[in-house]
Amino acid sequence: MNSDMDRQSHHLAVQRAMELGRGTDPAGLHELISLLAMPSAEIRRLAASAIGKLAGFGADPAAAVRALAPAALHDPHPQVQQYALKALKAYGASARDLLHDLDDLTLNERAKDYVRRAAHSAAEGIREAIRLAEEGAAHRCARCGRPVSAEENARSKSAGNTPHHADPYSSPHGPRPCPALASDSDSADCHSINSKP
Repeated sequence: MNSDMDRQSHHLAVQRAMELGRGTDPAGLHELISLLAMPSAEIRRLAASAIGKLAGFGADPAAAVRALAPAALHDPHPQVQQYALKALKAYGASARDLLHDLDDLTLNERAKDYVRRAAHSAAEGIREAIRLAEEGAAHRCARCGRPVSAEENARSKSAGNTPHHADPYSSPHGPRPCPALASDSDSADCHSINSKP
């Protein structure tokens, strides 16, 4: 026990973190966030691990990532960092804003090797989650809501069009009409692409 906590408080907090880590109730996230702020590295490590386990049970990803980020990137105890990094990986695309910081940590030669490996693994897992989310995204016309294929969306993006001004239906004969707005003429075009998960 390396903290200013008395033995009884420390023991109770360790037991509570372990109990919440074995549970499946995402409501335990708020208590785990409180435990993540305790002075004991052991309690913070257990809390970080438990927060990661709750990812699969519907815990609020934004709240979890906000709580884990400081521990993952700056905790003075490397094992706390390692467990927080593993937990961040479990929240996948929700941790996308931390990719730059995770890449920096991966390259930080002052960090322990196992922390650097955990940062690399977290970054790769988050990137993969982002890729999978984008593959599974439903691409729709921003104006009419008509589904468009991933290929049409990718073609629009590669042509340099922004998602709100894309025209995936361009052809040598001009744009095709949006079915929602189509009349007898082919001049009605409303296809701006939106990607919605």
